[in-house]
Amino acid sequence: MDLLRSWDRALFLLINNGLQSPMGDLLFGGFSTLGNSYVILPLSLAYLYLRNRKDRLSFLKLSFLFLLGIGLGALFVHLLKLLIERPRPLLYFADQMAQGQVRVHTLLSEMKDSHSFPSGHAQVAFGVATGLILLCRKHLFLLITTASLISFSRIYVGAHFPIDVIVGGLVGAVYTGITYRVSVILDPSRSLPSSPSLRSRVNSAKGSG
Repeated sequence: MDLLRSWDRALFLLINNGLQSPMGDLLFGGFSTLGNSYVILPLSLAYLYLRNRKDRLSFLKLSFLFLLGIGLGALFVHLLKLLIERPRPLLYFADQMAQGQVRVHTLLSEMKDSHSFPSGHAQVAFGVATGLILLCRKHLFLLITTASLISFSRIYVGAHFPIDVIVGGLVGAVYTGITYRVSVILDPSRSLPSSPSLRSRVNSAKGSG
């Protein structure tokens, strides 16, 4: 465990300090902002709506399922933060920073008094990616890459340690995946992609059979 913590701190400083640049600030600051729930969730719901605009009921059902999985993951992350109470990098390295031994590059005015483990941004990002992949069956590479960059950005901006974002991402993917799987067991028709045209073709085939 001590080795893991040592690796976690060393990798944080390598990423946070070693990759710092004006271009990095712009790029990863943008991805960190994208990972805010009030940004990424409306964008995701807009995408679901565009794919299901001819079927409002389907859009509402998919949106509920999508938000339920992410919400359950967020609740679990919040409970872990309260139980583990891991300080954010700024607070963890405060004494070493005061002595000039360590420098933490920060963006976006991250708070010192909130808990670091696990990352809520990573949980939401991978929850969104997993949900859209399962519901739409498209853009897998783009969604996983975007979620990974959002998670990575949280280390770059000084908000989280690497383990924070790894666990946060796993929580997001697992909770969304479990929610989707349970919904399929309760209603097997949900296993179909959300494209109305594809659903109509499958349903027509069933009807003709």
